[in-house]
Amino acid sequence: MEPSIDKELILRIDSELIDKGVLSHQRPLKACQEISDKLGIPFSITAMGNSILVDKVHEIYGQLYRSEDLIIPPVHVGCCLFRDLLLEIRIPCIYGTAAINPISFLNSNTVKLQSWLFSEGESAGIFYDQCIDLFDFSYGLDDLSNEDNINAKSLEYWLLAKSQLEGVAATATVSFDKYTVIQNCLYSVELLFKGGLFQSGYSEEEIRSFQHNLPKLSKEVSKILPKINSKLLQSVCDNFPSVIKTRYESQKYTRIQVGRILMSAQFIAGEVLRQYSKRDLRADLMRSSNSSTDFQLKTRVFPQ
Repeated sequence: MEPSIDKELILRIDSELIDKGVLSHQRPLKACQEISDKLGIPFSITAMGNSILVDKVHEIYGQLYRSEDLIIPPVHVGCCLFRDLLLEIRIPCIYGTAAINPISFLNSNTVKLQSWLFSEGESAGIFYDQCIDLFDFSYGLDDLSNEDNINAKSLEYWLLAKSQLEGVAATATVSFDKYTVIQNCLYSVELLFKGGLFQSGYSEEEIRSFQHNLPKLSKEVSKILPKINSKLLQSVCDNFPSVIKTRYESQKYTRIQVGRILMSAQFIAGEVLRQYSKRDLRADLMRSSNSSTDFQLKTRVFPQ
């Protein structure tokens, strides 16, 4: 007689996996392995179908958790400004080669807004620009994390910048605390620039001398990265609020101003990482279409 696989058994194993730090979307498969080892029940996952054990475990996990808890999380979450709203952009986790459709990056709760957003050329262009920057940043960073020639301090700073930007997106789409959004955006830009300086051989003492001066940092980064969009980079940084002043002054910016600061930070994230990785989705698009605003991105095949 085959041993029983019930909810109590799954809960007990699930708790053990939580204690080990296994994430929710990883636990159903891990639970199958644990049950297989404990009860001696073989399991398999094939294109032709799963074993009874796998189907039963996934059925019970479906009862215990929300569907979004069990899917692979995005590699990065960012935002795009539309009117005075910040719409969440989720950059999906892709294995191998797949067609990507940026419209699917938008939160499903924005369906009613999507037709409005794409009916306005300027808004649609901004959205696609942000998708490209976020895509190049997140996948470029993932690539560099697996390379041996990247300075450990650079990688640490860029990963911290990613955390700051994801924190910004979470805040901007829920509570919209202006202080938190602006501060985290500015800190992320500082980390991105200083990570670049570390990669170019600057010492900690040299980097500390720039303090929190983003315009000065952007000029220095432009010197060491000749292919970067230095004109736009410096223009953006010259218009950023002061890192120090925003720490001690009440924020009087409008939602639109805050949204533009956020998108500028995301642009810088993509632009900096493009200089070190082989990711450049915008260039790929321009080579594959007659216009950089041709939204063929939705049918592009992007290798991983």
